[in-house]
Amino acid sequence: MNSIIKQQSEPRSNLDAFVWALFLLYASRPSDAEPDETGRYFIGDCGDVPERTWTREQTYSPAQPK
Repeated sequence: MNSIIKQQSEPRSNLDAFVWALFLLYASRPSDAEPDETGRYFIGDCGDVPERTWTREQTYSPAQPK
């Protein structure tokens, strides 16, 4: 009985973070969801993005216009 009372008296920050994480997953899903050949959905789809107009000399160097 003490463990139930202890769990209920903890702050809700963990629950709030969990709900926000689920919302962000829902909000970032593609609008025209088409499963791949395994039946899974890829949530990292960016859609149509403009072509990159910059380049870098090395990995962590500042970006320079092309």
